Amino acid sequence: MVTYRTLDPGRLTQTTEKIVAQIDETFPGSGLAAVAHSFGEQARETIGRANGLKAPIWKIRWISCFLILLLLVGTVFIPLSMNLKEAGTSWSELAEGTDAALHLIVILGGGIFFIASWEMRKKRNAALDALSELRSLAHIIDMHQITKDPGLEHIEELPEGEADTRTVRSDAQLALYLDFSSDMLSIIGKLAALYAENLHDRVVLDAVNEIESLSNGLCAKLWQKIMIINQIAEAHATPNKC
Repeated sequence: MVTYRTLDPGRLTQTTEKIVAQIDETFPGSGLAAVAHSFGEQARETIGRANGLKAPIWKIRWISCFLILLLLVGTVFIPLSMNLKEAGTSWSELAEGTDAALHLIVILGGGIFFIASWEMRKKRNAALDALSELRSLAHIIDMHQITKDPGLEHIEELPEGEADTRTVRSDAQLALYLDFSSDMLSIIGKLAALYAENLHDRVVLDAVNEIESLSNGLCAKLWQKIMIINQIAEAHATPNKC
């Protein structure tokens, strides 16, 4: 039974591939198609990275267990090693030994805390690096539509090697162009959310929220243009009444 409580990486991959295929078919050889292919590759890498964060890093955990065991041994055996009944043992010597034992316990405890948080820090840094790539990709998608305004002819240069071939886009094509850009930005927000699902860390969650806000803001700008295109189309379709 499907619960619909978490994002399905498989469905996300299928949706991404479908969008890339549609862009490639509708605007073949265009700059947006090139970005879409990079977007598809980034999506597959992101899903793999996000799923990898769920797996424990056993090397770090074994080191942490060793330090915990060392701390327990030190806590138990250091006091027992002090022969309190030995003749000539003064209270000052006992205090010095106890102080040294406490210092050792504090140092070992600090080491355990550092090692125990090392795994989370390592995963956090990996997630933040990947999220930074998604943020850059969102801006790249936005750059491809930033000069596309309703009511104008839009000439787009094709990739290097086909620079002499240009395509003129009508408002109808532009609306579709902007719609595809909006779809990719929406998927970027979902890809970022995978990290929040697989890594429960406040810093990562804040970064994910930032990317989702960025994607939503850029999508809002796109849909404002699409609404203007629809209004222009309706105005042209409505017959003038004398």
